[in-house]
Amino acid sequence: AARCRLATAMRHASVVFSIAAAIAAASSTAVVPDSAAEPSRRTPWYDGLEGVKVLSPSDNVQQVADEVFRSQQHGQFNANRFALLFTRGEYWNVRVQISYYTSVIGVAKDPNEVRLPHVWSLNGDHAGATQNFWRSVEGVTLTDSSIVWAVSQGSPLRRSVVEGDLYLSDNGGWSSGGFMADVRVKGILDMGTQQQWFFRNVALGSKGVVCPIGWNYVFMGVTGLNATRCQGSTLGKVVEVKDTPRIAEKPYIVQEEDGQTWNIYVPSLRQSSNDSYVRGAFANASAAIDRKLEIGQDVFVARPGHTSSQINKGIRGKKGLLFTPGVYTLEGPVQISDHGFVVLGIGFPTLIATGHEPAMQVVDGATDVRIASLLLEAGSPGNPSAARPLLVWGERSQHSRGESHGRVSGVLSDFFARVGSFSYQGCKSVSVETMLEINSNDVIVDDAWLWHADHDDCGYKSDGCYSAHGLVVNGEKVSVYGLSAEHALGGDIVRWNGEGGETYFYQCELPYHNPQFGAAGYAGYAVSPKIRKHTAKGVGIYIIGKLSVKSAYVGSASLDLENLVTVVVGDGPQQFKNSACVRDTDAAKDHCLQPEHCDDMRCILSTVSHDHQHTASQGHRHAVPRSSGREGDSASSKPGQDARVEEKEDDEEVDRQRGSAGKGTHDRLTTTALVLANTPPPKSQMHFKLAVETSSQLLAESSTGAAYSFYINGKWTESRDLFSSADPGQELTSNCTLETWPTKLRLKAKGIDAWGYKQITLTSGEHKRTLLDSIDGDLYGDNQYWLDGSGGLAPSRQEYIVPDHTSAWTIYNHYDVHDGHDVEQMDGTNIEAVKRKVKEGGYAGFTLNLGQAFLKPSGSNILAKTDLDFMGDTSTAAFYMYGEQRVRTSSSTVTLTGTFTQTETSTTQASTSMQTSAATPSSTSLTTPVSTTTTTTT
Repeated sequence: AARCRLATAMRHASVVFSIAAAIAAASSTAVVPDSAAEPSRRTPWYDGLEGVKVLSPSDNVQQVADEVFRSQQHGQFNANRFALLFTRGEYWNVRVQISYYTSVIGVAKDPNEVRLPHVWSLNGDHAGATQNFWRSVEGVTLTDSSIVWAVSQGSPLRRSVVEGDLYLSDNGGWSSGGFMADVRVKGILDMGTQQQWFFRNVALGSKGVVCPIGWNYVFMGVTGLNATRCQGSTLGKVVEVKDTPRIAEKPYIVQEEDGQTWNIYVPSLRQSSNDSYVRGAFANASAAIDRKLEIGQDVFVARPGHTSSQINKGIRGKKGLLFTPGVYTLEGPVQISDHGFVVLGIGFPTLIATGHEPAMQVVDGATDVRIASLLLEAGSPGNPSAARPLLVWGERSQHSRGESHGRVSGVLSDFFARVGSFSYQGCKSVSVETMLEINSNDVIVDDAWLWHADHDDCGYKSDGCYSAHGLVVNGEKVSVYGLSAEHALGGDIVRWNGEGGETYFYQCELPYHNPQFGAAGYAGYAVSPKIRKHTAKGVGIYIIGKLSVKSAYVGSASLDLENLVTVVVGDGPQQFKNSACVRDTDAAKDHCLQPEHCDDMRCILSTVSHDHQHTASQGHRHAVPRSSGREGDSASSKPGQDARVEEKEDDEEVDRQRGSAGKGTHDRLTTTALVLANTPPPKSQMHFKLAVETSSQLLAESSTGAAYSFYINGKWTESRDLFSSADPGQELTSNCTLETWPTKLRLKAKGIDAWGYKQITLTSGEHKRTLLDSIDGDLYGDNQYWLDGSGGLAPSRQEYIVPDHTSAWTIYNHYDVHDGHDVEQMDGTNIEAVKRKVKEGGYAGFTLNLGQAFLKPSGSNILAKTDLDFMGDTSTAAFYMYGEQRVRTSSSTVTLTGTFTQTETSTTQASTSMQTSAATPSSTSLTTPVSTTTTTTT
């Protein structure tokens, strides 16, 4: 599930503006008088603004929408900006497809007053929807039976109602969103291919949400959610936060019923408490309004071509500032200094900071400031340290912090910033140290994307631009809901220096085009070691390509973390040497944590929780994950037992770069619990036999060989040859000696041949475990049964989890057993309780699907291999087989933990040898005669 846009890398040409000459003129620099005079009361505020389309049901809406779409469909880096303002009414048979820098905005008081059949965003030019940026929908009701909103970052969906089903991807194309707030979905919410998403105050209907794949979803204040169903069999995919701690929705434009008056509605701040909950979509929006600002009377209207000095002059004595669609080249910052001031953009107005000054600055001490829907862009060449952040909220001083006196300094909504070279600005090489810097206390950020461009329309000249940080927080009690920050080159992408901060959902792609990022010891998310309280939930940090880093998270040990997800689209999860490293400031040591569980490229550390009341003199508190990545493992230690950790030298270069000369410790979390001090040491030598049976499918043979290695105690063993050539249907074996039972196996093609196989087993003594099993593999393709050294559809390397040698469980993902074989159905959220039931009842196993467990029989009703139904790659079903089950098919005898064999017509013994729990040392053996008939296996 790689973000394909990064593997293909695109080069775009600026789109030719094709609506009309008048519209083309709107994207150019306007001549503005020094007075910056506003339109008179009798003249609409949008008069002469070609980027603003005010539409009513009687207009030719379809023609206007189609012209705007054609202008922007291929305009990822053009200068055109549009806001389509739909006044109240029913828009029959109108279907609005939107693309870059386009906002669809219903301008009535309530979204139910603006009814559109269909607004949608489909797959774009490149890699599905992974480059569908900078578009938005708000304030409308969509009435069709199904809506497709296939987007990635910078594309919020707000204050709307979807009466049918809502699909967040298009026809299987990859997508990498996303943000949704104050939305009602009455039909199914289908996540599709979305890698990650943040939902806040969303009301789901009775059909709920479907999550076929995905890496990291955070639901905050969402009603109607079945989190277990969405989680499926993917550990750590979902974080559910029942209530939003505090929020004020984004300000929005309303055309009043007289048709002449236009106001900006400013929603009230809401906070959860013992008797008040911020949960679900807001049913009565009007009741949640704090104040209204009349456009023209209270609000200065900025137009493309206005300078910062003209804007600053225009907002004197005003209560708000409206940025209309267009590009603004600013020689200095727009200064926000008044309490309660509101800045609102429509149609993605783009503010370019030049002269090493911010594009916007909020002064110290201002409270209840609202800033929403802006795109800020770096425009200063030269020394990056001389260029101040694109947006600065407050000053960096101890005196300035703490002046809000418990009041919220403000809310920043739908804030987007970028650093890169783009042809509409002459392909300049630009730089900035930080995109967003927050120095004031009690600031709320509600949806932000901070992007150093990894592609452009200037031949990748953005790689030569510079940025150090996406976000730097120095203020206290700053809350962030929905943050994406990507590719900053010269420092920690997010750096948090303020106490009491909290982040709910974070998506970060590290700068794969800068290998020095890892060598310098930078991280995707860093918290000062001095911080004593910090919360982060749903943190996803990704690597594309060959980059290697010490840790995804670094910093304070006083971290309350839930679900730290790392993903590597490259050589493997080991490119993150650790999931998290926390710093003991007194001892100058890093204590590093490994993930609990990894699949092919995604790893999860579900919980890091420390008691921040402890002092440093009491020693380091080890982070123990909440739940096991391997079934049956204990996740906690008994009273009086001390955790044993291994100390190892930190990488000298990393320590030098980060200013640390001390040693580090590395918590052994290859399972979920720390190794206990009184645990017997592992055997010094264990003998293993690896057996791999090749498929009989077409092209399964190989003449160039394959190699293998094992993952033990946090590192991979040296690679060994498995074979030099292989034929279809051949069993390949290799013997090796290891220090302990491994946790993962890696297979790698040595040459350019493709190679197919159907079963992998690992045996040591009486313990035999199945890593992969199929009746006959699968046809050639991108799946777990093939390797291809030539870079074809299949990967050149595969990794497989090795079941724990102390367990008797084998798991078949995406498989179920016929419903007719169900013995009992029970709640599956407590998987250990289900396993105890299976073992105590002598059952064969169970299927876990959508939070329910379905128990399967053993004994005389022994399961057949043909009873395992493949449910498809997107299924959440997983069949858990207990013990070493020997089962039959109509044509052959199959041992699930052994090899595939065919038999002649005869009566054979199909035996089930079932291990019991530790509390029952005896075992049960069941033997049943089975007649089989020779047939041809297809």
